[in-house]
Amino acid sequence: MRSRFLSLLILLVLWVASPLAGQVYSPEQVPNVFAQDSLQLLSDPAGYIPEEERAEINRELTQLRLTRGVEFAVVVVPSIGDEDLEDFTTALFRRWGIGSKTKNDGLLLLMSIEQRRLRFATGYGLEGALPDALLDRIRRNEMRSLMQDKQYGAAIIAAIIAVNQALSEDGYQGEVRSAQSRRSHQINWQMIAFFYGLILLAAGYSAWSSLRDYEVRGRRSPQWLRAQLPYLPQKLVRYGLLLALLCLPLGLLYYLWAKQMEKRLVTLATRCPQCGAESILLLSDTERLRYLPELAKLEEQLGSRRYQVYRCASCTHTELTSQDLGTHWQICEHCGGRTAEAVSSRLVNIPGKGRYQRTTIHCRHCGHDQHQDRRDTTNEDLTASALLLAGLMRRNRYHGGGGFGGGFGGGFSGGSFGGGSTGGGGASGGW
Repeated sequence: MRSRFLSLLILLVLWVASPLAGQVYSPEQVPNVFAQDSLQLLSDPAGYIPEEERAEINRELTQLRLTRGVEFAVVVVPSIGDEDLEDFTTALFRRWGIGSKTKNDGLLLLMSIEQRRLRFATGYGLEGALPDALLDRIRRNEMRSLMQDKQYGAAIIAAIIAVNQALSEDGYQGEVRSAQSRRSHQINWQMIAFFYGLILLAAGYSAWSSLRDYEVRGRRSPQWLRAQLPYLPQKLVRYGLLLALLCLPLGLLYYLWAKQMEKRLVTLATRCPQCGAESILLLSDTERLRYLPELAKLEEQLGSRRYQVYRCASCTHTELTSQDLGTHWQICEHCGGRTAEAVSSRLVNIPGKGRYQRTTIHCRHCGHDQHQDRRDTTNEDLTASALLLAGLMRRNRYHGGGGFGGGFGGGFSGGSFGGGSTGGGGASGGW
């Protein structure tokens, strides 16, 4: 009597210690983990599969889904009670809608541990690539011995590898992946066309607005336009070649329009503001020297400015345009020529202001001397650097170390299967 009581007590303790061991599941009770996390295709509510193998299984199933377009779900439950394994699997398959709705190419592997039985259930569209005989061969050759040793995770991984190999040999390509491939190619072409059009529009607008800017500014200042005319043909050629390379018809249209615009600009630039005749001409280097004042000649000799002389052939109206060269020379405040340069620099103390850097500037034309004062901040910069360094050293002395803390959290949003169904195809067996 006493030994019988001890035996019952031990059995009761073992039963309480593993409450999930005998839990019976119905199709409605199996948790659809894919609905919470789209990277989870293994539902193992009782925890038969170790964590490392669980992660590997989900990776393999997700990879199969991405590369082959096949939704392959795996369910491991303690028990399905007295319910028929085939009916249970079919009901769960249809409840979750595994596979594409149009091709019905889903696959479900259900394992009932206490019944020591498993079943592959296939959708209509996958029965050709994975016939019942092939799935049964995978169960017998790849899974049975591992299941008998209770290596459930290894058995599932072996099944996934075998299924993937069979699909590869069959050349099967699911609808999900095919649609994604078509969509990705379509997006690529759309993006290429979009950026091509954007570049074409930007180049065309830049070419058009550049010449329009010449005309607008030329009407306000014909002198400015006359100075720019020598560089105009080069700009027209550059824009024309660019547009022709991008789009030949557009390049030709731009060339025809640009030639008409060039004639208008030349007319605008050569019209004399005094007599109105279109007879202003640019004088040659030898001719222009007669019209340059001594200051302008000195500026050209020093290399501070370059002058061009325009003269009307009808009324002798004359214009000078200049272009500054380099940064060495400065404007003299006395004569206005660009003939002044810095000749010396020294530190001076100005009462009430402090130390200044004084630069003496001498004009090569009129001999006028001027100076520019700039506050000397050398000592201030050194003092600020020393104070900053001392502060950093003092901080390190009182704070011997530091660290960074933080964490990252997050997951992937849930998904839903493609809405597929099964007609009862598949293979069942025990181990």
